[in-house]
Amino acid sequence: MILAFLILVPPVISQTTTLMVTVSTNKTQYSPAETVSIVGLVRDNQNNAVFGAGVSIQVNGPGNNLIHVQLVYTDQSGAYSDSFILASNSVAGQYTLYVSASKSGYTNAQIQTQFSVAATSTTTSTSHTTTSSSSSSTTTAPKLPMCLIATAAYGSELTPEVTLLRNFRDRDVLRTSAGTSFMQAFNAFYYSFSPQAASSISSNNNLRTVVKAILYPLVGILYLSNTVFTATSFNGELSVTLAGMFASISLGVIYLGPIALVLSRFFKFNRSSRYIRIIQVTCVMIVFSLLGLFLAEIAQLTALMTTTTVGTVLSCFALGSLLLPWLSARIGK
Repeated sequence: MILAFLILVPPVISQTTTLMVTVSTNKTQYSPAETVSIVGLVRDNQNNAVFGAGVSIQVNGPGNNLIHVQLVYTDQSGAYSDSFILASNSVAGQYTLYVSASKSGYTNAQIQTQFSVAATSTTTSTSHTTTSSSSSSTTTAPKLPMCLIATAAYGSELTPEVTLLRNFRDRDVLRTSAGTSFMQAFNAFYYSFSPQAASSISSNNNLRTVVKAILYPLVGILYLSNTVFTATSFNGELSVTLAGMFASISLGVIYLGPIALVLSRFFKFNRSSRYIRIIQVTCVMIVFSLLGLFLAEIAQLTALMTTTTVGTVLSCFALGSLLLPWLSARIGK
């Protein structure tokens, strides 16, 4: 019934309000080891400040290599800020700053600007500002990498594996309200540790090989999830919900299922009535999360949508990890 409601939801959740984003750096030219300060504003097409918009920031060096990535959120005035320190051995040349602003209920906006790094200590203090319109305008700015860890493991964000991850996020997930809400919560968690992890992976060939092997099931599952999304693309919100549930359950089976299976065999609880009740409770949590997601879609409640999308994903992930021991017990009868 909940899935039927999602199919019949009228297009009141369509993104009709566009975002506009500005970006500026405190200088146009820096020396190595200097701090680059980035500020900007996010407003809608009525020039109203947008609070809580996610602003993805990426800086690429002269060789298009990733220098800095961060996710920040706008304050009550629509302002955001970020800063980072250039490496002492930074290559001289032009650096490109990519900014993407997004929020549930709005059309995303993107902008890019440049600054330079000089081999000498000479710098200029002129502020450099660029203003963008909505994302419907033509832009050459690439999307942020779907996964810094995958980029470090596979060696480039242009590899087929990383391209698949990035395209699934940009072309499918972020075009829906539910997907955008989930990605805002996910990015806040993921970008808190991924830059450090990616740095360690890229500098260790053995670790890179291990991480690459671990990520192969993820790539395969998201490929199948994209197929699920495409097959149900007549309703974007339904598509992203079904694809997310499929991906979460599959990831639970693949990554946590074997661990749960070993533990269940060791403690001999996968055939107990208590184990069945745990599965039943998990299924109830999924149902309530879907119901909350449906209500959030109808009422356009951003906070509830974020909570319920995360709840749905985590509950499905937990269900997937519980299914493998349960199936093993059923087959073993």
